[in-house]
Amino acid sequence: MRSRNMPTAQEENAVAVTVNSATQESTLGYELELSTTNVETDVQKGVDSLNNSKVTSGSNESLVSARQLQSMLAAFMTAMQAENANLASNLESKLNKLTDNLATVFDRLDAKTNLMIAKVTSEMRRENYQIRQEFSMQLQTEVQLITKEVVLVRNSTDTDLTNCVQILERV
Repeated sequence: MRSRNMPTAQEENAVAVTVNSATQESTLGYELELSTTNVETDVQKGVDSLNNSKVTSGSNESLVSARQLQSMLAAFMTAMQAENANLASNLESKLNKLTDNLATVFDRLDAKTNLMIAKVTSEMRRENYQIRQEFSMQLQTEVQLITKEVVLVRNSTDTDLTNCVQILERV
């Protein structure tokens, strides 16, 4: 029987897919977190800029600039919300695909494991039957040898007894 300690190429591929999947999931999570942080930073900069323009505004030009900044900030916020939704959707899609791939890999591993278990069980039963047959034959041989010895001893004893009786009768 072969050793079960050495991984097969399929098991190594499954491990690689699992590691790859975990790496992709981690990367996607990091990308989403980074995008969210960048959006939050950009929004805060826009809010700070708007607040600063209001504080220093004293003329009509500053008022127009503040309105322009508000309009730009609103447009930026809308664009960032759409981008966040798009990134979240892409991330969810990639995670779903990754989950499906992992499920497929694990299903294949389960099927192969069940097949290997069935093969090993069948092999063990066959070997067990063969060992029982060999043991039974050895046991029968031993019993036959012992039976022959018993017959020889019995015959020998009968002959010895007969000889003893004849010697005693002569005396």
